[in-house]
Amino acid sequence: MRFSLLSLIATCVILVSCETEIDISAPWENIPVVYSILDPNDTIHYVRVNRVFLGNESAYEMATNPDSLIYDADLSVKIYVKNEQNHLIKTIVFNKLFLTKDSVNAQGQTVFAIDKHHVYASTETLPYENNKDKIYTYDLEVILPDGKVVTSLCHPLVAFHQTNPAPGQLYNLTKDKFLGARFKLPKYSGGAKLKVYFHYYEWYSADRYDRKTISLPVAMQRMGYENEESMGVRGADIYNALKEVLTPPTGGMRRYPGKVDFEYVIADENFAEQIWFRSSGISSEVPPITNISGGYGLFACRSYVIRKGFKPSVSTTVKGFYEDPEMRNLYGFDSPTNYTINKIYELD
Repeated sequence: MRFSLLSLIATCVILVSCETEIDISAPWENIPVVYSILDPNDTIHYVRVNRVFLGNESAYEMATNPDSLIYDADLSVKIYVKNEQNHLIKTIVFNKLFLTKDSVNAQGQTVFAIDKHHVYASTETLPYENNKDKIYTYDLEVILPDGKVVTSLCHPLVAFHQTNPAPGQLYNLTKDKFLGARFKLPKYSGGAKLKVYFHYYEWYSADRYDRKTISLPVAMQRMGYENEESMGVRGADIYNALKEVLTPPTGGMRRYPGKVDFEYVIADENFAEQIWFRSSGISSEVPPITNISGGYGLFACRSYVIRKGFKPSVSTTVKGFYEDPEMRNLYGFDSPTNYTINKIYELD
């Protein structure tokens, strides 16, 4: 679940299409549109720089001309990494990377120009400290051909803390209760979405078994970083999701619940406000879609976090599956006693 280059381009298109505050009757002005979503754990980072095209020709004609969409000249695109004392610790230079854009209409004809499209990319490591008291700043600087300087900043989302379940703690899953996690988001966070991975075993013998997985997504929620938050799924939803994929066991197979993983995608305040809030379908007034000085767009940080390997409680989770008549009789979930005898808790 990583933020891809395709997602960045799609974000650019969606947000530009929402903007209504550009005066098309005003005199010509050099208006850049800049997008970048950073995660310091990514192996490559992108900055997309486009231009707003205004002219006397038809919009269709201008869209087919790459000079109306992009800056052909090589731009100066840099990120200055500063520590909590605002001291410069690294400068990252982004270089032009050409790509193919294949936008066509229903008749198979090109709508947008397909040549010269590019992003600015870097494989340099974005430094950060996994310490809530030492949060770095990423300062973006783009210098346009006419000397105009475009700037913005964001902060890496670090020091995420899941409080429950804690490392080594067993999880309790019953059909009539909520299975989730409690956590504190990093400073500058504005929201998160979660995916719960539930693993289970189809077991024949100590040296013959398969680990299977289902996943249940939890939609993005707006939340801050000051207080402890929680997200999760209903136990009944996990039971129902299993019923959709399970078949009656054969060949002496028995089933056992396995570990649970929690996967988070965390957005900073600007990303949560400008992307996910708009996609929620809420029709109330939304703030302007830019945090770019000298242009339009979005410069933001996100974080991908996974907490893995939480084992089931024998007395609640394993017992609950066994005592559910349908799970036991139709789908072969075995007893807590056999779970222990067969050392299912030692499986990967």
